[in-house]
Amino acid sequence: MRTSVFLVFSIYIFHMIPDTQCLECYVCDDQDTNYDKCVKTVKTCESYETWCLTKVKWGATPYWEAGDKKQYYISKQCSTQEHCLETRQRLMPRCDRVWYNEWECAECCPGDRCNYYAVLGASSIRSNTALLGIGLLLLIICFRFR
Repeated sequence: MRTSVFLVFSIYIFHMIPDTQCLECYVCDDQDTNYDKCVKTVKTCESYETWCLTKVKWGATPYWEAGDKKQYYISKQCSTQEHCLETRQRLMPRCDRVWYNEWECAECCPGDRCNYYAVLGASSIRSNTALLGIGLLLLIICFRFR
């Protein structure tokens, strides 16, 4: 029984130690959907790039003609925390997501491949890690009092 508790505790500690390897982010440029390239192309970021950045634009094509439909333009990349947060703050006034306006939004996240979803899905990764830690702690407590 002590071996099981030690094993679970070791896995928990190993998971919580920061990874010394570089971050991985999904990358793509001005794609019209969050499929294919935007969720299949992964880049190992530079050591100073510790966050993933996703930008979503809604607007007419670059060669606009009367009656053209609007579409999404999704871009994902590696970023520094400072650049990511600055980009998000800069785009905030344009991020109204009203279908008849042209808008642009940005989302930042600090975990491996955390930018799978295009805007607003990535932030939930932190709560999942917290739930994993609580679950492992409860498991250890249950084994101890058996």
